[in-house]
Amino acid sequence: MITKKQETVSKETVLAIVAIALLGFSGILSETSMNVTFPTLMKVFNLDLNTLQWITTGYLLTVAIMMTTSAALKKNFSERQIFFTSSLLFTLGTITAVLSNSFIIMIVGRVLQGIGTGIIMPQMFNIILERVPYNKIGTYMGIAGLIMSLAPAFGPTYGGFMIAHFSWHWIFICILPVPIIASVIAFFFLKNS
Repeated sequence: MITKKQETVSKETVLAIVAIALLGFSGILSETSMNVTFPTLMKVFNLDLNTLQWITTGYLLTVAIMMTTSAALKKNFSERQIFFTSSLLFTLGTITAVLSNSFIIMIVGRVLQGIGTGIIMPQMFNIILERVPYNKIGTYMGIAGLIMSLAPAFGPTYGGFMIAHFSWHWIFICILPVPIIASVIAFFFLKNS
């Protein structure tokens, strides 16, 4: 018989999921907001569209590759190690993208962001499956899916607003506080299984 205590989700688990979701959201937002910047970046980097699309293609390819490593990472590293490595890589990638003055440096920044995003996305669902009571898994999976699906909806609008009113660098500058906030939350509330 399941007791009342077993049916509730601890505050630490909820906040750990929030921290991971924030990092995943910022990764997807970063990806989808870049598509609308291509006309501007074509002029900035003096490149054709086919070459410039590697900013998104390289990112998505990196995310896909890193997601396939999630089982091996989970087996060999703790949740905190995975989270903070992901957050560090995403933050370094974002800073690199902000400071990039060439296409190659921008690609390096995007690949670092992709590694961080690809590592963190499976972790959110792993935490839910491991720490949320069976009768609440559907609710938490739905919330996690909603958070992840909101980023592609906001991304083009966010990117379009930034590129219309500010330099393209601001797309990354405004995302930069999110992994830092997520890391602070995770530092206090994300515990290893």
